[in-house]
Amino acid sequence: MNKHYKYHLAIHILLIKGNKILLLKRYNTGYEDGKYSLIAGHVEKGESLTETAIREAWEEVGITITAIDVKICGSMHRRSEDERIDYFAVVKHWKGQEHICEPSKCNELIWCDIKELPNNTIPYIKTAIKNYCHHSDTIWYEEFGWNTYLYEEERRKDHILKSRGIIDGNNNWENVLKYIIQSVINIDTKIEKHNDILWQKRINDAIMHHKIILGTPILRNLNESNDCGLSACSVIEPPINKQGQILYKELSIILDMQLQLGIGIGIDLSHVKEPDKAVPKIDDILYKIDTRLQHEKRRPVAVILTLNDKHPRIKEFIRSREKKDFNKTRLNISIFVDESQKGIPLIEDIANAITISGEPGILFTNQLNKENATPQWQYQCTAPCAEIAMSSNDACHFSYLNLPMFVKKVEGKCIFDFEEFTKQVHLIVRFLDNIVEYSLGHSTASHFELVGKKRRIGIGISGFATALVLMQIPYNSKKGLRFAKKITEILIIHSKQESITLAKRRGAFPVFKDSNYNNKVWLKKKFSILKKDCTTLINDIIAYGIRNASTIAFPPTGTSSQLVGVSPSFEPYISFTVDFNNHRYIPQILYNAILENYGKEEGGVLIAEILREEVNIAKYPEFVNAYQIDINTQLAYTKIFQDASDGSASKTLNVPYSTQRDEIQKYLIKAHDMGLKGISIYRSSTYSTSYRNEC
Repeated sequence: MNKHYKYHLAIHILLIKGNKILLLKRYNTGYEDGKYSLIAGHVEKGESLTETAIREAWEEVGITITAIDVKICGSMHRRSEDERIDYFAVVKHWKGQEHICEPSKCNELIWCDIKELPNNTIPYIKTAIKNYCHHSDTIWYEEFGWNTYLYEEERRKDHILKSRGIIDGNNNWENVLKYIIQSVINIDTKIEKHNDILWQKRINDAIMHHKIILGTPILRNLNESNDCGLSACSVIEPPINKQGQILYKELSIILDMQLQLGIGIGIDLSHVKEPDKAVPKIDDILYKIDTRLQHEKRRPVAVILTLNDKHPRIKEFIRSREKKDFNKTRLNISIFVDESQKGIPLIEDIANAITISGEPGILFTNQLNKENATPQWQYQCTAPCAEIAMSSNDACHFSYLNLPMFVKKVEGKCIFDFEEFTKQVHLIVRFLDNIVEYSLGHSTASHFELVGKKRRIGIGISGFATALVLMQIPYNSKKGLRFAKKITEILIIHSKQESITLAKRRGAFPVFKDSNYNNKVWLKKKFSILKKDCTTLINDIIAYGIRNASTIAFPPTGTSSQLVGVSPSFEPYISFTVDFNNHRYIPQILYNAILENYGKEEGGVLIAEILREEVNIAKYPEFVNAYQIDINTQLAYTKIFQDASDGSASKTLNVPYSTQRDEIQKYLIKAHDMGLKGISIYRSSTYSTSYRNEC
């Protein structure tokens, strides 16, 4: 029989004064020095938890508490460098003035807001305090460092599906997917005028096995009986009077109609007299609409407001988000910058605003216009996260290729199946072209007159960072960048080849002859980023046309990625854990990969380190997070994906909270000099939530 395991037992004290809590900064102890903790200590032989609490309070901060003051509020089974049992007690009454009694172990005491803890608070302490805030009237229990909450992943997926109105009590996700697949097959059969059994089997397999992930509007709207389209985003013109003032009542009606369909909206305010004053008013309208839509179980509101940098109130617009309420805001702002002029105008104002609020983003006008395949309709704004530039009354349809599903094991090593990925690129183009056809057959398409003229689709990716982890490739490595380059080259070539193939049978998009796709010089420039000879591809486009004016976009894939437990789009992981229902877990796909790559013993230790946010990235470099990746690498990825897209690419540079305004200015200038189409920058913990990252 195995011997019983002996656990270290400790008590921690949450010393509370109003909404403040006392934290101690550890010093010279050899464990988590320089980080904030609580009054705490090990239980000595023959001593109760309460007696330990009384002793430690006196020894560490010189206050006197009695047994009746000690209220046990929670316990934690903690996997640290070893296994421990921690108890937590709340103390709200004491005698004496707290002060540092052990300067050899502690060099600072602070009172801070219990809901706004310092970034360098020890992770398990932060979790314990959060649990107290959520369960102040009950005794809570936490298993910290153990991945015991995997069942929460299924509960979270179920919550997302229900809160978005994708499923209800009478349906499930599998049935929804089957219904959508059959609906698209019916459209395909009608266009092709015969049953393509092989294509039908392949698209069924791709969607049911999550190789292809559907955009949220497709999941939400195609399953309903409503007479509505399936586009993911559009640009609208705000109704204004002769004085350049927005007619807010009319705007509210337009926004309400489109947002309840799950459409992300872009609005350019360059013709508005006082755009800075419009920002909070529009935000208020959006908050009210979103509150109602949440009750109706619909997609959260996503809107971007843009302004030309030559507007007389550009300075005021830049500063308009510095005092935003992140709990209520439902929009982002960006500015169009004419990069043909010397430098970036108002760069100091922009950098200062970004330092405070993470906004505005920057959109480089000339770089975007070069990509416009139909310049007769100028780009006016973008989708909410700048993933695609659009004209007024334009729209686009999104779905994604889920990269982790193409990672397979060969001779004990995980590799990417580029051949299968290529096949799926062809599948998703045809699938999305059928989705466009569906939208054109429904009444709301009349609001987007350019849908039929351009037939724009946007293929994205999900799980790029997840795929790298599975293959044990660090995100911040040359190998990771080479992988991104190969993925994008396949997307460019094969999405266009399939669109040409469809054009041969179904016809080119209606305004093809008047587009840049009919211009060999423009095509050569467009495909110049490819190492391969594209002469055949270009000649085929000229000869046969192309079915879709755009094929590639890189939306953030927030909801869609969450449903399958992978990282969003091509973004790095901000955290390798997920918090749901006050529990933290590692997604199943990563959890399984860790155990498979490192074995049960070492993998178990690594899992505990990830949950404690204490990973040694020198030993496990694939677990580098967004804030540990240097700016040059982040910009290099941005360049690769933006060059591949047919409009722009959603990308936020994630920088540490310590990043100063001057550094942000340098990053903006570098983005400009690299020829990027746009960029936004977010400092870690600028606020508790970054709505820009939730698009």
